[in-house]
Amino acid sequence: ATELPPRASIPTLTLALPAAAAAPAAAPATGDRDWVKVVGVCAFAAMLCYLDRTNISTAIVPMAEQFGWNKQFCGAVLSAFFAGYGATQVLGGQWSDKYGGSAVLAGGLALWSVATALTPFAAAWGTMPLLATRILLGMGQGVAFPAMHALLAKHVPNKVRSGAIGIIMACAHCGTALGFGASPPIIDAMGWGWTYYLFGAAALMWLPAWLSMGKKKAAAAATVAAAAAARQAQQVQRRAAAASTHVMHSGSRAWLQAGSMATAGGAAALCSSAVLQDVVTPTGRDAPAGTSRSAHTLLDAITQQHDQQQQQQQEQQQQQVLLQQCAAAAATSSSKG
Repeated sequence: ATELPPRASIPTLTLALPAAAAAPAAAPATGDRDWVKVVGVCAFAAMLCYLDRTNISTAIVPMAEQFGWNKQFCGAVLSAFFAGYGATQVLGGQWSDKYGGSAVLAGGLALWSVATALTPFAAAWGTMPLLATRILLGMGQGVAFPAMHALLAKHVPNKVRSGAIGIIMACAHCGTALGFGASPPIIDAMGWGWTYYLFGAAALMWLPAWLSMGKKKAAAAATVAAAAAARQAQQVQRRAAAASTHVMHSGSRAWLQAGSMATAGGAAALCSSAVLQDVVTPTGRDAPAGTSRSAHTLLDAITQQHDQQQQQQQEQQQQQVLLQQCAAAAATSSSKG
């Protein structure tokens, strides 16, 4: 029987994930001015945050006179805020990573604004409602700055990010100055309760800016996701075309070698059949009678080569499906925050 030459190995296709799917999108360039609105919304929220936390420092004097609070109880009312504030700092960062800084900031601002407006009613209801309201105020404000930092990290360029943080902190302290300066005239003119009503309602002025920022971010995220998906599709197409060409060339060489071996094996079997009596019927296969051992081995090699090529094509299709899923995941994550 004729010896078979070693078969050409079929190359294994390995597709690496595109960089857009494996890593998060970089911050926008400085020339893109949409980040200015993000900084403005965060700065306004920081001003409201400090405005709503400082008004009680002035209003607690007439509140203590009206309800007969002693200094110990006034200290408990003031410290209850920081109990809630510290409880949500870490949670605010985790929620911002999971749900996006914009949604977490809006939820926190809504919570502390409602708690501010309800403080006069809670003070009239008793000790526990007042302390609970103060804790809720702190919990709402505890998520604010982690959410702002998540927004800055995603939407503000690196070159101006430190300056943006400075602007936000400056506006926060402007809120402190506004709270201390505006509270006494409001208390003298309308009563201490109106410092909570007016400061809590100030969140309504922040809402239109936040909604406008959300629309801008959604449009930008959709554009980035579409561009990333298009780039990934092009990379997949190029790699699939290159792999197909390589497989065809490798397959052609293998079939040519198999054909030449089949011809040599058949000729050798015919020439030596009378002397060597090498004609047998293969067991367990539906091969025609009179096939030689060398030809039968050759058929096995060809069949195995064909099966390997089919398996490789299936793996390529599975990799393409995986890349499409990664592109969809990247589009979904970029639309958050």
